[in-house]
Amino acid sequence: MTDRIAIIGSGVAGLLMAEQFFSRGWKVHVYEKSPSLAETSVACSYVAAAMLAPYCELEKAESIIAEWGVASLPLWKELIERWCPEAGSPIFGTFAVAFNREAGELNRLKQSIDKFDPQAAAWINSNKIHEMEPDLGSKINRALWIPQEGYLDGSLFLQTIAQKLAEKGVVFHYGVEVKKIYSHTIETAQKKETFAWVIDCRGLAAKQDLKNLRAVRGEIIRVYAPEVHLKHTIRLMHPRYPVYIVPRNNQHYVIGATSIESASDRTITVLSTLELLSAVYSLHSGFSEANIISTMVGLRPAFPDNIPKVYCDKGLMIVNGLYRHGYLVSPFLSQTVANHCEGEAITPQSKLRGRMELTFTTLEMNRFFPRELKS
Repeated sequence: MTDRIAIIGSGVAGLLMAEQFFSRGWKVHVYEKSPSLAETSVACSYVAAAMLAPYCELEKAESIIAEWGVASLPLWKELIERWCPEAGSPIFGTFAVAFNREAGELNRLKQSIDKFDPQAAAWINSNKIHEMEPDLGSKINRALWIPQEGYLDGSLFLQTIAQKLAEKGVVFHYGVEVKKIYSHTIETAQKKETFAWVIDCRGLAAKQDLKNLRAVRGEIIRVYAPEVHLKHTIRLMHPRYPVYIVPRNNQHYVIGATSIESASDRTITVLSTLELLSAVYSLHSGFSEANIISTMVGLRPAFPDNIPKVYCDKGLMIVNGLYRHGYLVSPFLSQTVANHCEGEAITPQSKLRGRMELTFTTLEMNRFFPRELKS
């Protein structure tokens, strides 16, 4: 059997799959329909703030997402040290905060985190807040400190790892759209090729094949705010539009993100802009003098339960529905997928069994795929 792997899609899931298989000695081919790496920057992986926040996700996500996210944190450290140290350490800590009228939202988050891991988050008072984040001291009297969470510069990381993988021998096929997928096989407009495994990481591009995949629109704003000096991710709790602020270098910040049930990729709306900017201004008046550098919109692929799925058949793996958790869980997913492709058995006790719907039967795949997809 050939030792070649085909990976379709070069978002965060696709590139981490490529890294995982390449590091194990496989000959990796990545197929990306965009003409160049630069032109993939409109994909949701390049728009995302790249927060690694498994505990904060317990606000709305299933606990299984936090489990995969926690398992991914040490893997992210290894990935960055190996491929992109310039992206910075992914572990800086998160401040979850709320104004007095939304204190109940913050209390509920603490309860959810305590149920998952009582040691993961701790209350800190105004003196400690002022010591760690002086710019928050005047507005916030109490915060939830989550030291194991963090963020990274996702766009920088993806561009860097793609370039380094290509230099080391991973073959990138830009401007090549995969038309058909079979067990062990892909077809493009030019030819049919056979591989040991085909790993489908197309995201929303697979919507015509995945019957219940949907788009969830997310909008972010990037600003330069010279009067604001924040060092950690700030998660502002709000019942209607929770907001996060993610620092970048030199007083640049990413502000987001909306979650709108829409497949529209048109530019950010006035309503979303007002809500996001009003929220951050209420937290720090220095944002009033910030310069808006850019606004971006991304369409996240999601299944009805917002939990990622991995479907498996002979020589074919489909990884999709990562929703807003792509950066959070992709290291764990790529490691698990590679383990299976190399023969590791999935037992009923595995975290992946059932909850992730990792399955090995044609019958199960046909629930989600039209028959034309299969050979």
